[in-house]
Amino acid sequence: MRYKWVISQEKQPCKGHINGYIMENIFTHPKIAPLYKKKRANIASWHQKLAESKRLTLETLDGNVLQQLGFHLHEKMNEDALNFDAISTLIEALSDEAFYHRTKTLRDFSNAHEYQENIERVKTIFLGIARQYADDFEGFSQQLERVCYGIVLTAHPTFSQNAAAQQLLCELASDQTMAGQKLDTEAMAERLHQLLGKTHMPEDNIDIARETQWSQQILGIAQQSLQQIYDCAIEVAQEYFPKQWRGLKPHLISLASWVGYDTDGRTDIGWEVSFGNRLSASITQLGVYQQQLEEILTPEILQQEKQLSHAQQALALIITEQQRRTAEMKILQSGDIKAFGQKLHQSTDRLKNTKKLCDLLDQSIQKITDDAIAKKLININAQMRNYGLCTSHCHLRVNSVQLHNAVWQILGLGEEPVEETTWRRYIHKLNNIFEKTQSVTINVGVLTVESMNAKRLMMLARLMLDYVDDA
Repeated sequence: MRYKWVISQEKQPCKGHINGYIMENIFTHPKIAPLYKKKRANIASWHQKLAESKRLTLETLDGNVLQQLGFHLHEKMNEDALNFDAISTLIEALSDEAFYHRTKTLRDFSNAHEYQENIERVKTIFLGIARQYADDFEGFSQQLERVCYGIVLTAHPTFSQNAAAQQLLCELASDQTMAGQKLDTEAMAERLHQLLGKTHMPEDNIDIARETQWSQQILGIAQQSLQQIYDCAIEVAQEYFPKQWRGLKPHLISLASWVGYDTDGRTDIGWEVSFGNRLSASITQLGVYQQQLEEILTPEILQQEKQLSHAQQALALIITEQQRRTAEMKILQSGDIKAFGQKLHQSTDRLKNTKKLCDLLDQSIQKITDDAIAKKLININAQMRNYGLCTSHCHLRVNSVQLHNAVWQILGLGEEPVEETTWRRYIHKLNNIFEKTQSVTINVGVLTVESMNAKRLMMLARLMLDYVDDA
């Protein structure tokens, strides 16, 4: 019987407080009130006008509420009782209030500020699974090793606000900075003060470099959250399966991104941009693994635990691989494609996945005596099995037009395969071609000269599997 991933108790709605400070009243804070008092008065007067327009519309059953409100605005401007500066101030005030109500909505929906409560909720799920599979560690581990949810990052639809506004939105909704530091009311008021009266519009110069930077930042935060979820799973496993818990390898949630890899409709994403993004993501992730292992493998710990030699070997491999890929990235950024291709071809001993690293960590996990260190290594092991050598999996996309352009000459496509007999004939041709297909060696030089998007994308995928991560 499969365990239902639900929490038995109902989720309590957020009460709308920030550290005991009612959210609606933050605008009365001494730092905010002087800037906002006049703006709120303007909003109140126009709310009254809107209410009058609604009443008239209901009474006469004629007209449009917004048109009537617009007419009132027009009248005030003709009477010189309202100018463009006043309208601008009114719009600023409405934008500020809308932003803050959006913060409340995000806060109520996510409960991100209830950190300890969320930890307990996650533990409740794992405890339920552990009780269901009492004395059956294999069944328990199989449930946690499944991928239950997949998160995929995209780019363009999220650019309704600038980076500063987005960051403030997240911080006010979660009571903490992007670095995880708790915020009190004073700190929140200070952040809100910085945004009041300023534009929320996204930046004008958003390019693929900035999109990638933001997506990698979010992936890092997602990894930290997943790391905490793994801690909960490991703790429950230790409690219910004291003899087998070190064999746990939780997965649960996969992370992926197509930012920097989705070339559909994008002329600014060449193969070297996608490959560079993937290589950069691997350098970042290897750095994450290195930092986590170095925090564990201190000289004092190594002196106490002689069984950590395999983890040391894994750390050495990570450092070597990161240095190699950093050097390759510098060559790619220089624009010397020939030298870059040669550098890749020479690296015959490179890591292609995390299997060797995970095997080394497994040996140390089973041998060391310190449970606390074992828990940390199990968590790192789970991360390696989940993310591989990069910050996430990547999604590539090819559309039907690109595929058509790549194969129409080979298949002799003279008409669209609308009729069943037509597409069956094309499929038969494809099968004959597949039977005669032979593998060929490709390199970055072939990518540079290939003009067909679909072909180039397939080649790019092959090179990323060969030289970055084949998981």
